[in-house]
Amino acid sequence: MFNDISKEMFLKEMLRKILHLSSILLPILYYFTNKWIMFVLILIFLLVMFFFEFSRFSNGKIYNITQNALNLLKIDINKIIRPHEINTLTGASYMAIAMFITLLFFPKFIFITAFSILAISDSFAALVGVKFRKIPFLNKTLEGCSAFFISAITIYYSITSIYGINYISHYAIFLTCFITTLAESFAKKIQLDDNLLIPLVFCILTSIFY
Repeated sequence: MFNDISKEMFLKEMLRKILHLSSILLPILYYFTNKWIMFVLILIFLLVMFFFEFSRFSNGKIYNITQNALNLLKIDINKIIRPHEINTLTGASYMAIAMFITLLFFPKFIFITAFSILAISDSFAALVGVKFRKIPFLNKTLEGCSAFFISAITIYYSITSIYGINYISHYAIFLTCFITTLAESFAKKIQLDDNLLIPLVFCILTSIFY
């Protein structure tokens, strides 16, 4: 049974992860389009996030414009960002950076898989970890890490099946997902945002076996 603090924490995390999960639209869109269309969209995403981040740390008209836009959309940024993001970039900005880098340097299949895992597995792991946190594991919980690992493997196999890729061994898939899970767990300790670390680690490992 949750206490009041646990309920508040879970609801706040759920709100964050609903927004995080919406990023799955980009890899889905990439599947039906091409690299140039995605380049334009992700570049726009990156520029919008940089403008947003700049406005957060300014005190002039740009800040007022951003706040008015958020108020119009009824978005309370304080309910979305984590404490450590108050004085640094938000996770969405790191995601935009990761998308831009991986789009330039990795094949379509790897990009789609990496950001499907980031959107789904990271969200699933966070919610499971917050709700069922009982067994500490590294900097996370065993429940959350297990949820990430299992869902990542499921996504990896699903996308390789869609693309008809059968030359990546089961060992490579399991190892890639396991190391990516460890990266997600250690991200906070090594002070790297998981929205940047997860896709980069996954893409590099997968490119070795691809």
